[in-house]
Amino acid sequence: MLKTNSKKYLANMEKYLLSQINGTDYGTTTDTPTQKINFVFDCFESEFECDYAKRRTPNQQERFAEWLSGLPSCISLPCYYYEIIELAKELQEVDNYTEKETDRICANYFNFMSYHLHKLRDRIYARELADLVIETDSKVLTIK
Repeated sequence: MLKTNSKKYLANMEKYLLSQINGTDYGTTTDTPTQKINFVFDCFESEFECDYAKRRTPNQQERFAEWLSGLPSCISLPCYYYEIIELAKELQEVDNYTEKETDRICANYFNFMSYHLHKLRDRIYARELADLVIETDSKVLTIK
């Protein structure tokens, strides 16, 4: 059983989440991880980010989880308990869970996915920033 903060689990989660994002129904190109994550967050902002939602639920991660629980068409996530448990087994590389673990996984599912999508967005942006190498050569900045 992989812990949910292990590198292998996080790699499994990133691969899974990126594979579930598809913008073809929206007429959007989603080929790169950056395009995919931007597409999901743009859909969230256009569909769910309003003043009322921000006042009702000030925490963006919780608002995002609530939006995910409405099963948006831009990302294909399981919604039935059996499918959620099978996904958890696949990601954690485990065969069975206890009943208590099963209940905990299902109760926290959308909050957990929201957390990982936010974390994935931050990780992708950090990679992009790391790729921007700024070299100073006689007061000229070059961005590669």
